[in-house]
Amino acid sequence: MSTAVNSYLNVLVEENEASMRRFNESALMRLLRESAIENEAAQTRFLDYFQSWSDEFQRVIVVRANCEEGDGPHAELAREHLTEEVGHNEILAADRGAGRPARWDPVVACASAWFVDTMREIDSPNRTALAHLVLEGSGLVFATAACKVLPGKFFELHEGADFEHLNMGIELLGRDPSWLLEDLLVTLRQGWDVITLLCSRLAFLATRDE
Repeated sequence: MSTAVNSYLNVLVEENEASMRRFNESALMRLLRESAIENEAAQTRFLDYFQSWSDEFQRVIVVRANCEEGDGPHAELAREHLTEEVGHNEILAADRGAGRPARWDPVVACASAWFVDTMREIDSPNRTALAHLVLEGSGLVFATAACKVLPGKFFELHEGADFEHLNMGIELLGRDPSWLLEDLLVTLRQGWDVITLLCSRLAFLATRDE
């Protein structure tokens, strides 16, 4: 790793870690820490809406893999990520109970679509940063807290897997001198804004009286 890439990577990682700390203070994370989601009705609502995001996340990683061309390191990582993540939404569905459909919400749908569309528009290093630093970074923060209050294999699986996937992206960016720090910082900041919006909406939906 060159001195310049190492310096830029340190800035990127520090920015991402600061975003992870802010995400840890978001509405959803506060809800999990306060154990308010242990209420059966709130938990059911949360999991039903969260299923929608989990289903869309599968689209995000498929689109990312499809957008990578050739056999370069970003394409290889995208395929590996897809292989390890594919079908996890079905694990969540099994945890929730057979036959209960996911619930749709316009904010969750629009935020999910932003990730799908953005994966199509950005280049390989930015796709790696969005998938691994933002989505897996937020997933790690979320799963660490969720597995303490939400039952099921899905959350137990992601507590360990998301840590590994976060570091896979950081390691690859450290070997790739082609990216521009300014571009990746924009992707990180926008991605964290959208995932925080999505998860805050899930917190609202979980506690909304119906």
